[in-house]
Amino acid sequence: MVQLLRRASNAQSDVVVTNQPKSVQQLETRFQLSNLCRTMHIDGAMGGVTPTLNVHMSVYSEHRAPPSGSTVRIQQDGTAEDKLNADPLYLVREIEAHMIFSEATATAL
Repeated sequence: MVQLLRRASNAQSDVVVTNQPKSVQQLETRFQLSNLCRTMHIDGAMGGVTPTLNVHMSVYSEHRAPPSGSTVRIQQDGTAEDKLNADPLYLVREIEAHMIFSEATATAL
């Protein structure tokens, strides 16, 4: 907060700018959504420290791997039968976002 004061000796146009804010009792904020903002379901997180000593965290969701495809058979009566290929037997951890922040921010959270 910048406060403007007039000098008593020259009250015409002499202005002194000072960074001495008055005690702030309340500060209003507004949230604004980025164009990239989206809702994510998060099942877990992993991360560590970057070479510049920031905190790196990746968040992920877990789900079964989808089938690799399907086989469609045309029956003699003209109808189609769609059969999924064998389900893979593993769990996918799909990384939703990487976040990098300072130690001070990590502590404040």
